[in-house]
Amino acid sequence: KNVKIGYTVELIFKTGETRSFDVRSPENTEENREYVEIYLYDDVHQVPGEWYSHLEASDITEETIATSIKFTAGSKIEEIEKIHLSAYLYTADLPEQTLAEYGIDLLRA
Repeated sequence: KNVKIGYTVELIFKTGETRSFDVRSPENTEENREYVEIYLYDDVHQVPGEWYSHLEASDITEETIATSIKFTAGSKIEEIEKIHLSAYLYTADLPEQTLAEYGIDLLRA
């Protein structure tokens, strides 16, 4: 009940530095925006036939589930070697307990 999807984004820089941060709401997408722009979507509550856009802070309700995440390049993307994305499940009642986690590496062509 109340299962949500969260994301951990790890930026791996060409210098070897890494930065890791969680994304559970649009407010979390501002961090490191100069490297990668991140957008969240709720595909579960999409109204058929209506305009569909990324979530903003004002869109978030108790029912919102961030089912999709999109990355676009920031102005300093050239400094990034690789991005590691992990998706995990958690409950609103126990936000610190991860139920499952799945990770992928995003590489530039």
